[in-house]
Amino acid sequence: FEALGRIGANTDISRSKIQIFATDVSETAIQKARTGVYRTSEMESVSEQRLNTFFTKADGNYRVIKPVRDTIVFAVHNFLKDPPFSKVDLISCRNVFIYFDAFLQKKALTTFHYALKKNGFLLMGNSETPGKSTDLFASYSKKGKIFSRKSGTGHFSQSISQQKKPKKSATKEKNTVPSAHRTDFRKSAESVLIRKYCPTSVIVDEHMAVVDFNGNLAPFLELPHGKPSHELLKMARKELAFELRNAVHKVKASQETLVKEGIPVKYNDEEFSVRIEIIPLTEIVAPHYLILFQKTSPKSSLLEKFGRRLKSTFSSTKKGHLQQRNSALEKELEQVREDVRAITEEQEAYNEELQSANEELLSSNEEMQSLNEELETSKEEVQSTNEELIIVNRELIEKQDELSDSLDFLDAIIATMHEPFLVLEKDFRIQKVNASFTKMFGIDKAKVEGELLFKIQEQKWNNERLRTLLQEILPENQHFVDEEITIDVSKGNQQIYVINAQEIIRKKGNKELILLALADITHRKKVENDLHNSVATLNKTNDQLDRYVHLASHDLQEPLRKIMIFADRLMGKGNITDPADIVMMGKIETAAQRMSGLVRGLLEYSTVAHHGALFETTDLNQLLLDIISDFELLIEEKEAKISIDELPNVHVIPLQIGQLLNNLIGNALKFNKEGVSPEISITSKAFPSEKLHDFPTLLFDRTYVELIIADNGIGFNPKYKEQIFMIFQRLRQSRNLQGSGIGLSLVKKIVENHNGAIFTVSEEGQGAEFHVILPMGEM
Repeated sequence: FEALGRIGANTDISRSKIQIFATDVSETAIQKARTGVYRTSEMESVSEQRLNTFFTKADGNYRVIKPVRDTIVFAVHNFLKDPPFSKVDLISCRNVFIYFDAFLQKKALTTFHYALKKNGFLLMGNSETPGKSTDLFASYSKKGKIFSRKSGTGHFSQSISQQKKPKKSATKEKNTVPSAHRTDFRKSAESVLIRKYCPTSVIVDEHMAVVDFNGNLAPFLELPHGKPSHELLKMARKELAFELRNAVHKVKASQETLVKEGIPVKYNDEEFSVRIEIIPLTEIVAPHYLILFQKTSPKSSLLEKFGRRLKSTFSSTKKGHLQQRNSALEKELEQVREDVRAITEEQEAYNEELQSANEELLSSNEEMQSLNEELETSKEEVQSTNEELIIVNRELIEKQDELSDSLDFLDAIIATMHEPFLVLEKDFRIQKVNASFTKMFGIDKAKVEGELLFKIQEQKWNNERLRTLLQEILPENQHFVDEEITIDVSKGNQQIYVINAQEIIRKKGNKELILLALADITHRKKVENDLHNSVATLNKTNDQLDRYVHLASHDLQEPLRKIMIFADRLMGKGNITDPADIVMMGKIETAAQRMSGLVRGLLEYSTVAHHGALFETTDLNQLLLDIISDFELLIEEKEAKISIDELPNVHVIPLQIGQLLNNLIGNALKFNKEGVSPEISITSKAFPSEKLHDFPTLLFDRTYVELIIADNGIGFNPKYKEQIFMIFQRLRQSRNLQGSGIGLSLVKKIVENHNGAIFTVSEEGQGAEFHVILPMGEM
C-alpha cells in the first residue's frame, strides 16, 4: 500500500482490488496472523508512521486495521506438497530457501514459476538466490532481491494420465514438438533423440515413487484402481512387482547396475519375456534410479524347461543318460531353492532393518518432541525475561523522568524561596545560590558561584561564629538548626541572621555538600527586645495593681466591718422597735456582708495567677474532707447528703483547687430546690484521649482526669452555659438567691491556670453537673 502511494495510485485500502494470500505450514502462526494482534514489545522495530497508518491501539496491544485484514486470505499451505496457486503477480518467499537443499529449492522454484503470471515477480531473502535455475528466473533488482519470471522455460510435473500418447507416425511426432521457442540447440537435439531412441523407462526416487516417465509403459505398468498413485510397485503388473522390489533393493544396497531377464508377462493375450535394467543415478543430491523395460523373444518358463527335460529323460532308453539328466535337474532345482532362500533372508533382514529404523525414528521423534517442548519452554522464558526487561526499562525511564521532575521541582522551590539559600562544597566553595541571596546582598550570581564563602563581598562572611559552626560543629553533628550570627554589612550597620545547615553526601562520586539557609532576623530581634521591655513594664504595672488591690481591699473591708458592727449593736440594744426600721437595718447588714464577700472575691481573683511555683502532687480525697468540714454546719442545717468516690492524686496548686471545690460545693448547697435536701456526688474518671481535640487548651501528650461534681439543685437553662463563667454575671432565679458573680469565673480561671478545661451539663430544675478536666502528671 505504501508502494501504491509512492506511484500515485489509489491508496484507499477499503477500495483496493488487491488480493493477498498469506500461507504457512504452521496452524499456530496462521491463527496469530489471522487475529492480527501484537504486543507492544513485538512492534518495537515498526516505525511510528506505520503504526499510526496500519494499526489501532487496543488494551495496550496493536491490532492490524480491518481494511488490511480484509484484503488477506490466511491458509495453511505447504507449497512443496499441496497444489499451488495460479495467476499470481508477486510471490514473497523470504528466508525459506536457506533451509532447503538443492533438490527442494529446484522443486520450489518450479512451483513458483508455474504459479506466477507472465512477467510476475519473486521476492527472496537477502541471502537467497534462484541458484542454478537461471532458466526460470532472471534478476530484476539485486539490491532488493527481486527476480522476474522467464517465459516458456518451466515444466510442472503432471500425472500419468496427462502423458502424451505413443508416437504413431513421423507427422504426429513433428506435431508434438512444443511451440515455445528454444534457444538452446543442444537441449533441443537431446530432446528429439530421447523421444526417438530412448527405451521405455521410468525414474523413481528412493521411496519407489515414479518422478518421470518415458515411452509406452502400458505393457509393463498400469494405473491402479481408486486414488491415483505414483508408487511403482502399485503400478507394476503383478508378474513384475516381486522382481522389481528385489532388484531395486539390491541396487540400493550395492549402488551398481543390475539386469534381470526372462521375466514372463502376459498383456492383451500376448505372452512375452521382459528384461529390466536398473541403473543408480549417483550425480544428484537425492537418490534416484533409472529402470529400463525391454521385451525379449518368447522363452519357455523354468517349469516348462523342467517338464521338457523330464519328458526327454523318460523317453531315453539309456539308464545312464536318465540318471545324468536327473542329477542336472536336481542341481538346477537346488539353485532355484537357494535363490529363493537368499531372497527370503534378504527380505527378512530388510524387514528387521526397517523395524530397527522405525524404532530409532520413534525414539528420535520422542527426543525431538521433548527437545521441542524444552525449546518452547525456553522460548517462553526468554520471551518472559524480555518482557520483564522491557518493563524494567520502562520503569527505569519513568523513574528517570520522575527524578528529572523532582530536580526541576527542587530547583523551582530553591529559586522561589524567600530566604537566601546556598549550596557549598566541602571546602566551603559556593556551588549554587538562589535569587533571594543575590537580591538581599546585592551581588551577581555568576561572580559568587565557584568562590570561597569567606572571601566574597570583601570577606564580610569571614565571621568567627560562622567558621566555628561550619568547621567544627557541622562535621561532628552533620547539621545545626537556628544558630544566630551577626554580620557587619556596612560600617556601623550590623545584621543578625539565623542559619540552618545540613551536610549531605551524594552517592554519585561520594561528593560531600553543605546546604545552608539564612533568614534575616534583625527586625524580629528588635521586636523581641521591644516585647521584652513591654513585658517588664506590664509586670511592673501588675505588681503595682496587686499592691493597689490589697490596699484597696484593706481600706474597703475596714468601713464594711464597722458598718456591720454598728448595725449589729443597734439591733442588739433594742433601740429600734419600728418594724420598717428593723427591715432597713437588716438590709444594711446584708448589703455590707455581700460587699465584704465581693471585695474578698476580687482579692482572690486577682491573686489566682501568682502561684506558679506552688504545684505539687495533691490528694483530692484529703482536700475534700477539709472543705466538707468547713461546710459542716450548713450541711446539717440543710440535711445535705454528699457522696465521694475514691479520687486520684493530681499535680496541682492545692490552694487554688481548694478554692475551686469550695465554690462548686458551696453553690450546690446554696442553690438547692425549695423543700428538697441537697444531694451532691463527686466522682472521677480517666479522660479519653480521642476527646482531646474537643478542647483547644488540652495537650495531646498529657494524661488528664475528669472530676464530676453533680447536684439535684435548681439547675439553669443550657443557653447560659458559657455566660455563667463570666465575672459579675448572675442568673435571675425564681427565689431570692443571688451570688457575687465571681465564684464560677474564679473556678474557670483556676482551671485555665492548670491548662485544663471545664464544661457543664444542666437543665433548669434538673440539677447541674460540672466536669473539671485536670492534668495528672507534672506540667
